[in-house]
Amino acid sequence: MDIKTLIEDFKILPEPAQKELVDFMAFLKLRYTKPSKPAESLKTQLLEEPFLGMWKNRADLKDSTAWIRSIRKKEWDLNG
Repeated sequence: MDIKTLIEDFKILPEPAQKELVDFMAFLKLRYTKPSKPAESLKTQLLEEPFLGMWKNRADLKDSTAWIRSIRKKEWDLNG
C-alpha cells in the first residue's frame, strides 16, 4: 500500500474513525520507539538541587522508622 492510497483511505473515514486511527498511530509510535536514556547532565543537575539532604540535620528524623511510628500513634490513636 502506498502513501497516497493510505491518505485517500484516511480521508474517506468518518471523523471519529480518523481520530481513533490517529490515536492508534500514536500508540504504535510509543510502542515501537526505543526509549531514550536520560542525559548524564540531568543526573548531575539533580544532585546539585538544594532540596537534597535538607533534613539531614534533624535529630527527630535520625531513625525514620521510629519517627513514622510516633506520627502514626499520635494521629491514629483511637484511644487517645
